Order: sequence, then C-alpha cells, then structure tokens
Amino acid sequence: MSCAPTSFAGRETASPPPLDPSAPIAVEGLDAIGEVLRRAGGQARPVAIASRDLEWLAARLGLTERTAEGIPVVRFGSGERSGLDAAATQAVEKLVALSVLLGGAPLWLTIALLIRIESPGGAFHVAPRAGLGGEPFAFFKYRTMRARRRDGEDEGDAARLSVIRGDIPGFVREDGVVIPKHPRDPRITRLGGVLRWLCLDEVPQLLHVLTGDMALVGPRPYPMAEFDALKAWHRLRSDGRPGITGLWQVAARNQVTFDQSVLLDIYYLANASFWLDLKIIALTPLRMLFGVGSY
Repeated sequence: MSCAPTSFAGRETASPPPLDPSAPIAVEGLDAIGEVLRRAGGQARPVAIASRDLEWLAARLGLTERTAEGIPVVRFGSGERSGLDAAATQAVEKLVALSVLLGGAPLWLTIALLIRIESPGGAFHVAPRAGLGGEPFAFFKYRTMRARRRDGEDEGDAARLSVIRGDIPGFVREDGVVIPKHPRDPRITRLGGVLRWLCLDEVPQLLHVLTGDMALVGPRPYPMAEFDALKAWHRLRSDGRPGITGLWQVAARNQVTFDQSVLLDIYYLANASFWLDLKIIALTPLRMLFGVGSY
C-alpha cells in the first residue's frame, strides 16, 4: 500500500482522492491533514490518511495499520450515527448526568460554598461558548479564577489566541514540552487548581447535558473569541455537540499541541459510536483521579 503525494499550497502535501475509497491518502503536515479532512467532511465521506505526522495519534489510540513503507494509517469515518446508536447514547448521557448531580448534591453545594469563601465573587463562571455549529450558548462551570483580574493578566488570553491561530507553537512546560494551555495561570485560585486537577470544575455542565446544549462526550466548547480565531479545518470539531469529557481528555489532555488536540476531537466525531462513548466515560474517572496533564 503506497501513495504518491501531490502539492498543496506551501510545503505541506497531500495526494488526490484515490479511486479506491478505502485506500489511504498520503499527507504531510497537520494543516494539510486538516484540509483533507475538511474536504471529506464537506462530502460526508470517510477518508484514510497515511502520514508520519500521525505517528503520535496512532501510538496514543493503539492504531496498528501501516503502509508497506511503515507509515501509520488513520481512518476517519463519515461521522454518521444510526438512529438507535444516537438514541441509546443520549439516554445513557441523561441517566449519568442526573445520577451524578443528585447523588453528589451535598458535595457540589459544599464546593460552591468554599469557592465563595476563598475569594470574592460568585461560585460559577458564566460566559457564552461555541456550541453545535459554532452557535453560542450560556455556558457555566465552577469559578476557578479570581473574579477580578490584576494588571497584565489578560496577556495569557492573548497568548492562547496566538496559539490557536498558529502564530506561536504553544506554552513551554518546565520539561520543555510544548502544550496548548498555560500550565501555571496566575489567576487560578488554590481551590480552583484542585478542582481543575480533578476536573470537578466541569460538574455543573451536567445541567447542559440535561438541556441538550452539550453531550456527555464530545469536544470541549471554546470561548467565542477562541472559536473566532480557529482555522477553517479546526471548525470541524463543531460538527458535533460539545462535551464534558472526550477523547482528548482520556488519551492526551495537555500532553499534545493545540493542532493535535483538534485532530483528536475530529477523529472522535468521525468515528463516534455508543461503544466508544462508553469507553471514554469509563476512562474519565481514572483521568480525574490521577489528574495527568490537567491545568
């Protein structure tokens, strides 16, 4: 199995669609991979991509298919779910959301009270975020930052937008690894840091699952300013309802670059199923417990 690449604009390359739809398309560069996926998404067809730039994704997801040259092959589905699959998924989502909210109610009320005690301001952060198709909805979570910002603290937001636009590669951790989010945001409170580490700041979003604005599993909803800064292929991640947990959270969290995190979201949406959702839901408590890569 081999592929002959043809040129995209710039240095990134991809081959034309093969005669055999199951044959992989050879691609170099994450932006070129994203462009192939964007074109395939517009035609609602599955696509297989062969690229050394997807070695990290194959390793994290345990994908073993390769070309004769040893290049990893990643298959992106059409993203279409059957009616039964979608109905079963939503039923499980609402059952889990209701059970967690009611079963943990004393803890959730205690967290809200502790947030109010630790720093001035409300217990919840409320702001519009991009939902299905980029449409804004009133998103809320536990407040993990000081309500009032100090001089110079908006610089982190500007840097984050630069990462999304591709102007800078990301934030550098102490070990030299480049990640998409600031690892030590000075605005985060002590309690907020613990809530983020355990992902408990996301619990109020279970109400969004009950209303249908969010799914239990799906790409995280971006603030509107970040959504507006996305590249065209990045916006494929808004083709599904945003979620509380997802493939990025259980397979990578802040251990990959921004473009890589978007590709994980797109891979999930392209290959989503009831059983994949159950697997992600089952793995989420382990990631919450150990808190790997959470900032």
